[in-house]
Amino acid sequence: MSNLVPSDEQYDPAIGAEVDQLLARRTRDIHLKGEIMRLFRARVWSQTAKIVRAWMIWVALLDGLTLTVKMMILPSAVANRMLLPAAIIPPVAMAVVLLWRKPQAPWVEASSLIAGVFLILLSVALVGVSAGGEFYERQLNVMLFGPLPRSSF
Repeated sequence: MSNLVPSDEQYDPAIGAEVDQLLARRTRDIHLKGEIMRLFRARVWSQTAKIVRAWMIWVALLDGLTLTVKMMILPSAVANRMLLPAAIIPPVAMAVVLLWRKPQAPWVEASSLIAGVFLILLSVALVGVSAGGEFYERQLNVMLFGPLPRSSF
């Protein structure tokens, strides 16, 4: 139990007993509440935030890279139509990064991720709509299947 509690917290036998009781059940039946939830969030928040920030930074960088490549290889009329919708992604990703710099209320963190991913996917779809033609279908496929983990195929 000692490695489950942050080092600045004192071991509480009541919480230890509650954790043991929760772990005795099936994993999917475990629902954390109260003090255990607070301790769990305190323990995992920094790693979770680090992952969220890293993903969003990569999203912004990859958007800039792909936009640059599109500007170089596509006809200028098509590339210019893609520019404005694609420019939505970096500010949205950076807003999520800034929100995840310090702990927020759980609903703020969840809402920021949902809104951020929604706006990023909407931007990808709008790039396709703006470009039209064969780019429309390509961008919609990216929007639909891009965020899925590779193990799901």
